[in-house]
Amino acid sequence: MYTWGEGKNGKLGHGDDTDEFNPRILEPLLGKDIIAMSCGKEHTIAVTDEGEVYSWGTGAGGRLGNGKERNRFTPLAIAGLRGRYVNQVSCGEAHSAAISGNGVLFTWGRGEYGQLGYEEQKQLVPQEVDSAPWDSKQVAQVSCGRNFTLGKRSSLLKANWSLFTPFFSFSGD
Repeated sequence: MYTWGEGKNGKLGHGDDTDEFNPRILEPLLGKDIIAMSCGKEHTIAVTDEGEVYSWGTGAGGRLGNGKERNRFTPLAIAGLRGRYVNQVSCGEAHSAAISGNGVLFTWGRGEYGQLGYEEQKQLVPQEVDSAPWDSKQVAQVSCGRNFTLGKRSSLLKANWSLFTPFFSFSGD
């Protein structure tokens, strides 16, 4: 995985806040097969082929999902998603979302406009979103905007979930 551009608050993941004018390999994730990634306004999230989820950048509002609001200058695995085999992520301005391999939607970060899908103003770790609006069906796709979230339910059966191709999202501001 490579990152470049504005490095403010560590959002490029290289251990500092230096701007990068050319693509630079993200050494902390070297050797990991990245299948999905997303950039928010000031944070980044990546998913490995083993379903591990890493976040880094600005931590304000809990958007990194690591239980703290501190900035992260290098990728850190999100403990609350360990073992969930995530295959898609999306970053908004100050919130994030992920879909597990079995179609469960998780969100975290700032939620003052309802963008988390539940009644929290701030969520520091991933929380499952109630599947009732999807008639308890799996979520197939998610995309986070500045202060809103879009979700699409799946018409696939659980047994056929392996047919889902990861969605690569570069959303946010």
